[in-house]
Amino acid sequence: MGDGGIRVLLVEDNEADQFAFERFVRAEKLAYDCDIVGSVAEGRDRLSRKRYDVVVADYALAGGTAFDLLGLVRGAPVIFTTGSSDEHVAARARNAGVADFLVKDCEYKYLHQLAKAIDRTLNRARPAE
Repeated sequence: MGDGGIRVLLVEDNEADQFAFERFVRAEKLAYDCDIVGSVAEGRDRLSRKRYDVVVADYALAGGTAFDLLGLVRGAPVIFTTGSSDEHVAARARNAGVADFLVKDCEYKYLHQLAKAIDRTLNRARPAE
């Protein structure tokens, strides 16, 4: 999915959320070159083989949590998403250096917030010219 834009890895084990993200990226004509995987193991494999501009990971995943991927990201900012608001997890994510933490909603309004978070995160990561 994608054609050479911002390299995004989405690690999401819910197929409906994967499909919603793909559909959203196409509908909004976002310049994302996306890879989508569904588990910690697949995320590890992809991160060992390819560099990304940003990694978006659901907190609770098949085979572990998004925290299990942080050591492999190689400098890319990471955004966590989650289906439930948990202040402890959000604080732990901030302390671990996660760039943003978004709570998913059942109507996928968070996808607009996610696109803004990706842009905001990448703008912070770029050196000033």
